[in-house]
Amino acid sequence: MNKRQLIERLLLEPHVEGGYYFRTYRSDRQTAVPYAAEPRCLLSSIFYLLTDDSPIGHLHKNRSDILHFFQGGSPLTYLIVHPDGRLEKEVLGCDLEKGQRLQLLVRGG
Repeated sequence: MNKRQLIERLLLEPHVEGGYYFRTYRSDRQTAVPYAAEPRCLLSSIFYLLTDDSPIGHLHKNRSDILHFFQGGSPLTYLIVHPDGRLEKEVLGCDLEKGQRLQLLVRGG
């Protein structure tokens, strides 16, 4: 399956931070949070795809914790800037022998 077929099959749309996405789940349960004017759902999930024509997820600040799952393709390098300024580099991919990870937690903030 090529990228166009995958984008169509998964109903992916361009994401404002780069790549393509589709929200697969949004919890009906909500909670108030200090940084938002309206309640936020407790859990959501998306498919997210980077491609050769949109290969970068641009720098952004997560308001909530996010779990990233590697499901296939080329390895992805994450550069995480922590609130204290520390820089962390993680690689999502299936080569566990090289230290790649199948999932990654990125904390909000």
